Amino acid sequence: MNIGDVVDEVGFTVEEGKIDEFAAATTALDPVHSDPAAAG
Repeated sequence: MNIGDVVDEVGFTVEEGKIDEFAAATTALDPVHSDPAAAG
């Protein structure tokens, strides 16, 4: 196993607005944090 290998995937509900807060706090510019279509 190497660093960055995906071992498992999990899904969970996130309170509305928390993704925006996370993106702002980490200065993430990836549209997956602000565009539902990009997030899939």
